[in-house]
Amino acid sequence: MSEFARQCVALRKKDYSLPDIVRITGKSKSSVYPYIKDIPLSKKKLADIRETNRLHLLKVAAFRKGKSDRDFKKISAWTKETVLLVSHLMFDGEIRRTTCSYNNRNKVLIQRVERLMKQVYAFTPKYYHNRTTGVSRISYHNVALGAYMQEKSKQLLANAPTLAKESKREMLRAFFDDEGCMDFRVTRNIRQIRGYQKNVN
Repeated sequence: MSEFARQCVALRKKDYSLPDIVRITGKSKSSVYPYIKDIPLSKKKLADIRETNRLHLLKVAAFRKGKSDRDFKKISAWTKETVLLVSHLMFDGEIRRTTCSYNNRNKVLIQRVERLMKQVYAFTPKYYHNRTTGVSRISYHNVALGAYMQEKSKQLLANAPTLAKESKREMLRAFFDDEGCMDFRVTRNIRQIRGYQKNVN
């Protein structure tokens, strides 16, 4: 028997599964299997493998259904705070099925979005900072939250014309904070405020 075969047998007798032995030896499954196929695993090990597989399947099912074990508070009404939060995520942020994120060079705006998000989602975001561009990003990785915020952003755009005046102002505030700039020309006494958004809707 080769040294490799003896290693496989020894590991199997210590109750290591096929994937375990493959990982330890660095060999393929087809190379390992012939040496361990007649050495059964213990009942406890088999039970552990079944439980691991069960938990994995539950996670996969939850992902496909857009569910997460990290819950969040749903937005029951459009207030100044909820409008400001969703607007920021739409303008200088990104709302995907699995993630909500916000990008900005301005630390005050990053802190604002983080504060507003805490009213909906209690968990700490992931922080990223690009030293080259100076842009910081906070990201919330949650399947259910991402899918929910996608729907709320669509609702906000649809409901914008009927919002209370204070909420409309907060939406404009987020737009110009994220996408706008102000130009004051002293010689001609002209003040100009501009905002840019690729999405015309």
